[in-house]
Formats: sequence, structure tokens, C-alpha cells
Amino acid sequence: MSLNINSNMTMKNFDLSEPKIIVFDLDGTLLNVDRNYYDKATPIKHRIDMVNKLYDEGHTIIIETARGCVSGKNYFFYTLEQCKKFGLKFHTLRTGVKYGADLFVDDKGMLDNDFFKDDGEGKKLEPWQYKDRD
Repeated sequence: MSLNINSNMTMKNFDLSEPKIIVFDLDGTLLNVDRNYYDKATPIKHRIDMVNKLYDEGHTIIIETARGCVSGKNYFFYTLEQCKKFGLKFHTLRTGVKYGADLFVDDKGMLDNDFFKDDGEGKKLEPWQYKDRD
């Protein structure tokens, strides 16, 4: 199986024929959440179904959330129960920290090709040197 990852500038083929470690952000990616009202979160069913399929295919699924990063609150047990309630399959849940992986799926992510944009003439531009996407 392979996964096509779209960005504004590139289409990248990510090979999932071998097991990978895949990290998914929780809020805004797998759950609809308005600000920090975690108790009102609702699952994005088709995305959770896709994560569960990847889990069933043997990929290592890590759920990451920044819950508690700013407030210092420990949301681990609340988030664990919430994920179970929504039927989300995963190997590891991490709250208040981030992780290194083969692939990040995140509502605030950016592909490396988007980050290191060039000017079209081969000269690399720093991210702060451009404003708009073509």
C-alpha cells in the first residue's frame, strides 16, 4: 500500500508496504475540538477509521497531543478514556510532548519541500522571504 500526500506544491508518494511508525496529532486532526474544550470533542470518524486500518495492517500508531503543554495539566488519563470511547486504535498515547517518527499527520504540519521553497531559478529562499503559495 502507498499513500499519496498532497501539499500545495508537491505530491509525494509514501510507501506503506513495510510497517512504519506513524504519529497522528489528535485535536483538529482526528477530533473536532473548539479551542481547549476537550470534553466537547467529537470524532472525525473517517479519519479514525483510516488510522484503525493502518493499525490493523501492522503499523505502529502513536497519538500525540499538546494537551497540557501550556497549562501543565496532566490530560493523559482523560485523553486515554476519550480515545477508547471513540474507538481509536493506537500503540502509544503521548500528551504534552512531541515525538520523532517516519510520518507526522498533523493539522499544523508542513512538508519539507514546502518549507524549503526555491525561487524557480534554482536559488533557495528562506521561509520568511516568501508570502504566498503559487
